[in-house]
Amino acid sequence: MKWNIVADSSIDLFNLESDYEKIKFSTVPFTISVGDIEYVDDENLDIDEMILSMKNCKEASRTACPSVGAWYNQFEKEGNVIALTITSNLSGSYNSACIAKNMILEKYPDKKIEIIDSLSVGPEMILILRRICSMIKKNYHFDDVVKDAKKYMKFTNVSFVLSSFDNLIKNGRMNKLTGFVANKLSLLGIGIASEKGTIEMKGIARGKKKAIETVISDIKQRGKHIKDIVISHCKNIEFANILKEEIEKVWGDIAITVIPTRGLCSYYAEVGGLIIGF
Repeated sequence: MKWNIVADSSIDLFNLESDYEKIKFSTVPFTISVGDIEYVDDENLDIDEMILSMKNCKEASRTACPSVGAWYNQFEKEGNVIALTITSNLSGSYNSACIAKNMILEKYPDKKIEIIDSLSVGPEMILILRRICSMIKKNYHFDDVVKDAKKYMKFTNVSFVLSSFDNLIKNGRMNKLTGFVANKLSLLGIGIASEKGTIEMKGIARGKKKAIETVISDIKQRGKHIKDIVISHCKNIEFANILKEEIEKVWGDIAITVIPTRGLCSYYAEVGGLIIGF
């Protein structure tokens, strides 16, 4: 049996990290509108150009989740379908995917489709994707793969190190006063995704050293049986690698992957931001 795994473009991947004979992976893009310019978060997106446009645009930019049609086109392809979406508390992507699923099932009532609300974004979604692929490789049945993925999600987390909160504030994703203070004082903000998939502030740090200490403390507090960590960075690989090295000093046996953010996570993390999935 073939498998068709689909994620929205908040996942920070274009392709699977390993080859799987049974698994086809694809993503459906968000759209990011800056002034009169519309950027599609796919392989052709020039992130540097988008970031510059955001900086120069006086208007509030905005994002649009993948359309029902985009999800439908992927779900219609051969194989069992598992879709992975950004947290439903920050986007309508999950709802669009659910509508597409219902439309597909009207046409193909016996097709296996599951929509998983990650309650997260970026690197944590990558960890969930890896888990799904490993279960498929072990020849788990569809229902067991889904059950295992949802159980696994209870032990994964995500945190953020952000130097700017402009877009989170403008789009109502973060408390205005909290974000204003962080921006005004040029501090690094450490945020986390709550169990409900909303963004909460964990602390404010002056300097990278303090920010790293806060992140490591958070991993110690919330991380359970962690084996893998994924760090996404928006134009800040130097800081990402420093964080990687400091984490390795504490957990020497952990596999850490450092990757660049795609368009949507670049939009929210902004230049210099890190997103850590563990």
